[in-house]
Amino acid sequence: MLREEYTSTQKKIKVILKGKYFSINTDGCTSFANVGYETCTAHFINQETWKLHSIVMGLFEKTCGSTADDVVDYCENQLILFFPFLTMKLFL
Repeated sequence: MLREEYTSTQKKIKVILKGKYFSINTDGCTSFANVGYETCTAHFINQETWKLHSIVMGLFEKTCGSTADDVVDYCENQLILFFPFLTMKLFL
C-alpha cells in the first residue's frame, strides 16, 4: 500500500514539474540514533502568481558519506528517478 502511494505521488510530482524550470537542493541530518538522512527538494516559482513552491522529491537514509561527489550522485539519482530520460551529468 505504501509503495502504491509513493508511485502515485511520484506521478503527481512529474506532472507538476513538467515544462517548468526548477532548482534542486539537498540537505542532510543525523538522528539521535546516529542514523544519517538526506533529502532532495525541487523549487519553482509559479509564473502567474510569483509564488514559490517547494516539493520534496525524496528522503532517504544515507548509505554513503557526505562529500561533494556523494551529494552530486544523490541529486543525479533523484532526478533520474523522476526523469529517466536524463542521461547527462550535473557536474563534470
